[in-house]
Amino acid sequence: MRLPFSKRLSSKNAADIDIARAARDKIAARLAAAERAVAEHHANVRQLALTDADDAALEAAESAMRMAQDRVRTLSDGLHEADESIRQAEQRRDAADDLKRRAETAAVIDDVAERLGEVGSEFAGLMQKMAALTERAVALTPDASGLHGFCGRALIEIPESAELLSQVLRDIANATRNGSAPASLPRPEREAQPTRHVPPATTRVFTTRPIKWLDANGDLRIQPEFFDIDLPPDIAARAIELDAAVPIDHPRRRQMLGHGRVYRPDPARCVSLIEGDTTQPQPRPELVPGVAFEPMPVETGARYHVNTFGV
Repeated sequence: MRLPFSKRLSSKNAADIDIARAARDKIAARLAAAERAVAEHHANVRQLALTDADDAALEAAESAMRMAQDRVRTLSDGLHEADESIRQAEQRRDAADDLKRRAETAAVIDDVAERLGEVGSEFAGLMQKMAALTERAVALTPDASGLHGFCGRALIEIPESAELLSQVLRDIANATRNGSAPASLPRPEREAQPTRHVPPATTRVFTTRPIKWLDANGDLRIQPEFFDIDLPPDIAARAIELDAAVPIDHPRRRQMLGHGRVYRPDPARCVSLIEGDTTQPQPRPELVPGVAFEPMPVETGARYHVNTFGV
Protein backbone atom coordinates (compact mmCIF):
# COMPACT_ATOMS: atom_id res chain seq x y z
CA MET A 1 0.00 0.00 0.00
CA ARG A 2 1.50 3.31 -1.10
CA LEU A 3 1.61 6.18 1.33
CA PRO A 4 -0.10 9.46 0.40
CA PHE A 5 2.11 11.85 -1.53
CA SER A 6 2.47 14.31 1.38
CA LYS A 7 3.63 11.52 3.72
CA ARG A 8 6.09 10.16 1.14
CA LEU A 9 7.46 13.68 0.67
CA SER A 10 7.82 14.19 4.44
CA SER A 11 9.64 10.87 4.83
CA LYS A 12 12.02 11.73 1.98
CA ASN A 13 12.82 15.14 3.49
CA ALA A 14 13.50 13.58 6.90
CA ALA A 15 15.89 11.09 5.26
CA ASP A 16 17.63 13.92 3.37
CA ILE A 17 18.16 15.80 6.65
CA ASP A 18 19.62 12.72 8.37
CA ILE A 19 22.01 12.16 5.45
CA ALA A 20 23.06 15.82 5.40
CA ARG A 21 23.65 15.86 9.17
CA ALA A 22 25.73 12.68 9.02
CA ALA A 23 27.86 14.19 6.23
CA ARG A 24 28.22 17.41 8.22
CA ASP A 25 29.40 15.51 11.32
CA LYS A 26 32.06 13.70 9.28
CA ILE A 27 33.34 16.98 7.83
CA ALA A 28 33.37 18.59 11.31
CA ALA A 29 35.44 15.69 12.69
CA ARG A 30 37.91 15.93 9.80
CA LEU A 31 38.14 19.70 10.25
CA ALA A 32 38.96 19.29 13.96
CA ALA A 33 41.71 16.80 13.08
CA ALA A 34 43.06 19.15 10.39
CA GLU A 35 43.18 22.06 12.84
CA ARG A 36 45.14 19.90 15.29
CA ALA A 37 47.54 19.01 12.49
CA VAL A 38 48.09 22.71 11.69
CA ALA A 39 48.97 23.41 15.32
CA GLU A 40 51.38 20.49 15.40
CA HIS A 41 53.06 21.55 12.13
CA HIS A 42 53.29 25.13 13.41
CA ALA A 43 54.97 23.95 16.59
CA ASN A 44 57.34 21.77 14.56
CA VAL A 45 58.36 24.68 12.32
CA ARG A 46 59.08 26.87 15.35
CA GLN A 47 61.10 24.10 16.97
CA LEU A 48 63.18 23.63 13.80
CA ALA A 49 63.80 27.37 13.63
CA LEU A 50 64.91 27.44 17.28
CA THR A 51 67.30 24.53 16.72
CA ASP A 52 68.83 26.18 13.62
CA ALA A 53 67.67 23.44 11.25
CA ASP A 54 68.90 23.57 7.65
CA ASP A 55 66.81 25.13 4.88
CA ALA A 56 65.73 21.78 3.44
CA ALA A 57 64.21 20.67 6.74
CA LEU A 58 62.54 24.04 7.24
CA GLU A 59 61.11 24.04 3.72
CA ALA A 60 59.72 20.53 4.15
CA ALA A 61 58.12 21.46 7.47
CA GLU A 62 56.70 24.71 6.07
CA SER A 63 55.33 22.90 3.03
CA ALA A 64 53.60 20.38 5.28
CA MET A 65 52.15 23.21 7.38
CA ARG A 66 50.82 25.01 4.28
CA MET A 67 49.20 21.81 3.04
CA ALA A 68 47.54 21.37 6.42
CA GLN A 69 46.33 25.00 6.33
CA ASP A 70 44.90 24.46 2.82
CA ARG A 71 43.10 21.38 4.09
CA VAL A 72 41.54 23.41 6.92
CA ARG A 73 40.27 26.00 4.41
CA THR A 74 38.87 23.28 2.14
CA LEU A 75 37.08 21.51 4.98
CA SER A 76 35.79 24.83 6.37
CA ASP A 77 34.20 25.56 2.98
CA GLY A 78 32.77 22.04 2.94
CA LEU A 79 31.34 22.50 6.42
CA HIS A 80 29.66 25.74 5.32
CA GLU A 81 28.12 23.99 2.32
CA ALA A 82 26.96 21.11 4.52
CA ASP A 83 25.26 23.57 6.90
CA GLU A 84 23.57 25.20 3.90
CA SER A 85 22.38 21.77 2.65
CA ILE A 86 20.87 21.05 6.06
CA ARG A 87 19.16 24.45 6.08
CA GLN A 88 17.65 23.85 2.64
CA ALA A 89 16.55 20.33 3.57
CA GLU A 90 14.87 21.68 6.71
CA GLN A 91 13.11 24.32 4.59
CA ARG A 92 11.81 21.60 2.26
CA ARG A 93 10.68 19.58 5.26
CA ASP A 94 8.86 22.56 6.77
CA ALA A 95 7.21 23.33 3.42
CA ALA A 96 6.07 19.71 3.08
CA ASP A 97 4.75 19.74 6.64
CA ASP A 98 2.87 22.98 5.93
CA LEU A 99 1.38 21.52 2.74
CA LYS A 100 0.31 18.39 4.60
CA ARG A 101 -1.17 20.38 7.47
CA ARG A 102 -3.12 22.65 5.10
CA ALA A 103 -4.51 19.64 3.22
CA GLU A 104 -5.61 18.03 6.49
CA THR A 105 -7.17 21.28 7.73
CA ALA A 106 -9.02 21.88 4.48
CA ALA A 107 -10.29 18.29 4.52
CA VAL A 108 -11.71 18.80 8.03
CA ILE A 109 -13.40 22.06 7.00
CA ASP A 110 -14.86 20.45 3.85
CA ASP A 111 -16.26 17.62 5.95
CA VAL A 112 -18.01 20.09 8.28
CA ALA A 113 -19.42 21.99 5.30
CA GLU A 114 -20.70 18.79 3.68
CA ARG A 115 -22.25 17.53 6.91
CA LEU A 116 -24.02 20.88 7.40
CA GLY A 117 -25.66 20.51 4.01
CA GLU A 118 -26.67 16.89 4.72
CA VAL A 119 -28.08 17.63 8.17
CA GLY A 120 -29.80 20.76 6.84
CA SER A 121 -31.62 18.64 4.28
CA GLU A 122 -32.51 16.06 6.93
CA PHE A 123 -33.74 18.85 9.22
CA ALA A 124 -35.90 20.31 6.46
CA GLY A 125 -37.57 16.93 5.98
CA LEU A 126 -38.27 16.62 9.71
CA MET A 127 -39.61 20.18 9.87
CA GLN A 128 -41.98 19.44 7.00
CA LYS A 129 -43.35 16.46 8.94
CA MET A 130 -43.50 18.53 12.13
CA ALA A 131 -45.25 21.41 10.35
CA ALA A 132 -47.87 19.02 8.92
CA LEU A 133 -48.59 17.71 12.43
CA THR A 134 -48.71 21.18 14.05
CA GLU A 135 -51.05 22.38 11.32
CA ARG A 136 -53.50 19.64 12.28
CA ALA A 137 -52.93 20.41 15.97
CA VAL A 138 -53.78 24.10 15.49
CA ALA A 139 -57.26 23.05 14.32
CA LEU A 140 -57.68 21.20 17.63
CA THR A 141 -56.15 23.74 20.05
CA PRO A 142 -54.77 27.28 19.84
CA ASP A 143 -51.84 26.21 22.04
CA ALA A 144 -50.25 24.58 18.97
CA SER A 145 -49.98 27.86 17.08
CA GLY A 146 -46.62 28.85 18.59
CA LEU A 147 -44.91 25.60 17.63
CA HIS A 148 -46.53 25.67 14.21
CA GLY A 149 -45.15 29.16 13.59
CA PHE A 150 -41.66 28.05 14.67
CA CYS A 151 -41.78 25.08 12.31
CA GLY A 152 -42.66 27.35 9.42
CA ARG A 153 -39.82 29.75 10.11
CA ALA A 154 -37.31 26.93 10.75
CA LEU A 155 -38.30 25.20 7.56
CA ILE A 156 -37.18 28.29 5.62
CA GLU A 157 -34.33 29.76 7.69
CA ILE A 158 -32.35 26.73 8.86
CA PRO A 159 -31.72 25.11 5.44
CA GLU A 160 -30.82 28.52 3.98
CA SER A 161 -28.49 29.32 6.87
CA ALA A 162 -26.89 25.88 6.69
CA GLU A 163 -26.25 26.27 2.96
CA LEU A 164 -24.79 29.76 3.46
CA LEU A 165 -22.50 28.56 6.24
CA SER A 166 -21.44 25.58 4.11
CA GLN A 167 -20.36 27.94 1.33
CA VAL A 168 -18.42 30.12 3.80
CA LEU A 169 -16.61 27.05 5.08
CA ARG A 170 -15.77 25.88 1.55
CA ASP A 171 -14.24 29.31 0.85
CA ILE A 172 -12.15 29.00 4.03
CA ALA A 173 -11.01 25.52 2.95
CA ASN A 174 -9.94 26.85 -0.47
CA ALA A 175 -8.07 29.75 1.17
CA THR A 176 -6.34 27.31 3.49
CA ARG A 177 -5.17 25.22 0.54
CA ASN A 178 -3.77 28.18 -1.43
CA GLY A 179 -2.02 29.66 1.62
CA SER A 180 -4.08 32.85 1.97
CA ALA A 181 -5.60 31.62 5.25
CA PRO A 182 -3.75 30.00 8.17
CA ALA A 183 -4.17 26.33 8.93
CA SER A 184 -6.35 26.08 12.01
CA LEU A 185 -5.18 22.63 13.11
CA PRO A 186 -2.40 22.81 15.72
CA ARG A 187 1.14 22.24 14.48
CA PRO A 188 2.66 18.96 15.66
CA GLU A 189 5.42 19.42 18.19
CA ARG A 190 8.77 18.35 16.77
CA GLU A 191 10.81 15.88 18.72
CA ALA A 192 13.96 17.43 20.11
CA GLN A 193 16.96 16.42 18.01
CA PRO A 194 19.68 14.65 20.01
CA THR A 195 22.66 16.88 20.64
CA ARG A 196 25.73 15.71 18.81
CA HIS A 197 28.76 16.52 20.92
CA VAL A 198 31.87 17.29 18.89
CA PRO A 199 34.88 17.28 21.21
CA PRO A 200 37.04 20.41 20.94
CA ALA A 201 40.34 20.16 19.09
CA THR A 202 43.35 19.56 21.35
CA THR A 203 47.10 19.00 21.02
CA ARG A 204 48.97 16.79 23.46
CA VAL A 205 52.27 18.17 24.79
CA PHE A 206 54.69 17.37 27.61
CA THR A 207 55.17 20.15 30.17
CA THR A 208 58.74 21.08 31.10
CA ARG A 209 57.73 23.91 33.43
CA PRO A 210 54.59 24.57 35.48
CA ILE A 211 52.01 26.36 33.33
CA LYS A 212 48.73 28.22 33.71
CA TRP A 213 46.01 29.12 31.19
CA LEU A 214 42.32 29.96 30.92
CA ASP A 215 39.90 27.26 29.78
CA ALA A 216 36.87 27.80 27.54
CA ASN A 217 34.81 28.96 30.55
CA GLY A 218 37.42 31.53 31.58
CA ASP A 219 38.54 29.52 34.63
CA LEU A 220 42.22 29.43 35.56
CA ARG A 221 43.84 26.04 34.97
CA ILE A 222 47.25 24.98 36.34
CA GLN A 223 49.50 22.05 35.45
CA PRO A 224 52.82 21.00 37.06
CA GLU A 225 55.90 20.12 35.05
CA PHE A 226 56.84 16.75 33.54
CA PHE A 227 53.33 15.55 32.62
CA ASP A 228 51.45 14.96 29.36
CA ILE A 229 48.44 17.22 28.86
CA ASP A 230 45.92 17.95 26.11
CA LEU A 231 45.63 21.67 25.38
CA PRO A 232 43.78 23.74 22.77
CA PRO A 233 46.07 23.98 19.69
CA ASP A 234 46.85 27.68 20.10
CA ILE A 235 47.69 27.31 23.80
CA ALA A 236 49.82 24.23 23.10
CA ALA A 237 51.76 26.15 20.43
CA ARG A 238 52.30 29.04 22.88
CA ALA A 239 53.58 26.63 25.53
CA ILE A 240 56.12 25.18 23.09
CA GLU A 241 57.14 28.66 21.95
CA LEU A 242 57.78 29.73 25.57
CA ASP A 243 59.79 26.54 26.21
CA ALA A 244 57.26 25.47 28.84
CA ALA A 245 56.37 22.29 26.91
CA VAL A 246 57.63 20.08 24.10
CA PRO A 247 55.84 17.84 21.58
CA ILE A 248 55.25 14.32 22.82
CA ASP A 249 57.87 12.93 20.39
CA HIS A 250 60.60 15.22 21.72
CA PRO A 251 63.70 13.60 23.30
CA ARG A 252 63.24 15.63 26.49
CA ARG A 253 59.94 13.86 27.10
CA ARG A 254 61.64 10.47 26.98
CA GLN A 255 64.25 11.73 29.46
CA MET A 256 61.90 13.36 31.97
CA LEU A 257 58.72 11.26 31.71
CA GLY A 258 58.00 9.78 35.15
CA HIS A 259 59.84 12.53 37.03
CA GLY A 260 56.68 14.56 37.56
CA ARG A 261 55.47 15.25 41.09
CA VAL A 262 51.76 15.65 41.79
CA TYR A 263 51.26 19.01 43.47
CA ARG A 264 49.50 22.31 42.81
CA PRO A 265 52.03 24.92 41.67
CA ASP A 266 51.82 28.49 42.85
CA PRO A 267 50.20 30.40 39.93
CA ALA A 268 52.75 33.20 40.40
CA ARG A 269 55.55 30.73 39.55
CA CYS A 270 53.81 29.25 36.47
CA VAL A 271 54.59 30.19 32.89
CA SER A 272 51.53 32.11 31.72
CA LEU A 273 49.92 30.90 28.48
CA ILE A 274 47.15 33.48 28.81
CA GLU A 275 46.96 35.68 25.72
CA GLY A 276 48.19 39.20 26.45
CA ASP A 277 49.73 38.23 29.81
CA THR A 278 53.46 39.06 29.68
CA THR A 279 54.07 38.53 33.39
CA GLN A 280 57.24 36.54 34.04
CA PRO A 281 56.96 33.66 36.52
CA GLN A 282 58.48 34.35 39.92
CA PRO A 283 61.59 32.31 40.77
CA ARG A 284 61.32 29.57 43.37
CA PRO A 285 62.47 30.68 46.85
CA GLU A 286 65.92 29.66 48.03
CA LEU A 287 65.83 26.50 50.11
CA VAL A 288 66.85 26.80 53.78
CA PRO A 289 69.22 23.92 54.66
CA GLY A 290 67.16 21.15 56.22
CA VAL A 291 63.75 22.78 55.52
CA ALA A 292 61.91 23.41 52.26
CA PHE A 293 59.17 26.02 52.37
CA GLU A 294 56.51 25.89 49.73
CA PRO A 295 53.42 28.11 50.11
CA MET A 296 50.13 26.31 49.63
CA PRO A 297 47.76 27.98 47.09
CA VAL A 298 44.79 28.22 49.45
CA GLU A 299 42.81 31.05 50.98
CA THR A 300 44.53 34.06 52.54
CA GLY A 301 45.81 33.32 56.04
CA ALA A 302 46.60 29.64 55.35
CA ARG A 303 49.80 28.25 56.79
CA TYR A 304 52.82 27.28 54.74
CA HIS A 305 53.40 23.67 53.84
CA VAL A 306 56.74 22.53 55.32
CA ASN A 307 58.76 19.54 54.18
CA THR A 308 61.60 18.64 56.58
CA PHE A 309 64.63 16.61 55.70
CA GLY A 310 66.16 14.85 58.68
CA VAL A 311 65.31 17.66 61.13
